[in-house]
Amino acid sequence: MTKSALTIIIITVILSILIPIIAILLINKKYKLKLWVKITVPVSFIVIVNLCGFLAYFFFYYHATEEVVEYLKDSDKVRVSSEINYYYFDNIENDDTAIIFYGGAKVEEKSYAPMMHQLAQNGYDVYLLKLPLRFALFSSTKADHVYQSIDQYENVYLMGHSLGGVCASIDLAQTKLDYEGIIMLASYSNKPIDNKYKALTIYGTEDHVMNRKEYEKNIVNLPNGYVSKIIEGGNHANYGYYGAQKGDGEATISREQQIDLTVSYITGFINA
Repeated sequence: MTKSALTIIIITVILSILIPIIAILLINKKYKLKLWVKITVPVSFIVIVNLCGFLAYFFFYYHATEEVVEYLKDSDKVRVSSEINYYYFDNIENDDTAIIFYGGAKVEEKSYAPMMHQLAQNGYDVYLLKLPLRFALFSSTKADHVYQSIDQYENVYLMGHSLGGVCASIDLAQTKLDYEGIIMLASYSNKPIDNKYKALTIYGTEDHVMNRKEYEKNIVNLPNGYVSKIIEGGNHANYGYYGAQKGDGEATISREQQIDLTVSYITGFINA
């Protein structure tokens, strides 16, 4: 959640509380309202306004661009299916390594299909999670439920973009499941991760959305031997196909180049 969005939410909450209280006080001076009216009217107003604000915030999200349709189709090595809880990118030759992916806040899940498909082409099975209201914090342990439903893999990695990466790190910090490690795109871990896990972080030099100070501050939470990769010219949004993101920097490389580099770094990390 951006600072501007948080500011709007706080202002909305404060106004939704103050306006009905002031209105009731003014009306009461003239009409001497009953106690139940004084209580139920402001409370009802507060609940309705905040519920509407909550729904409105999540109604506006980043939609996947038209190009992603091609990456939701089967290819020579990859079979793609849409399940209840995830999109499944199945490398037909692999039963060894899987990646479970949390998307960024308010980003349509399909936006990440091109990168997920490319990772599957490189030899991994990928589970692109479908999240409630496209917001990982509402389901930060969903990867665990998927993990428990699959048992054919020797290695399973958690992965996430932006807020999705933070949620993946929260999951890894508290889970009892046997993950191999974590991959964070334009993200950081705000919880200490055990040294038994592998970790990879990737971000672009033109990323103006990720809080760089928070990233540096939370480096201490990563396990010993973590790997960090910086994409020269990459920004925050170009891991997915959902257009420009508010507050982001302008990338000096193409979206395709950024995804190619990201997949290359991830492949090297997993195969090391």
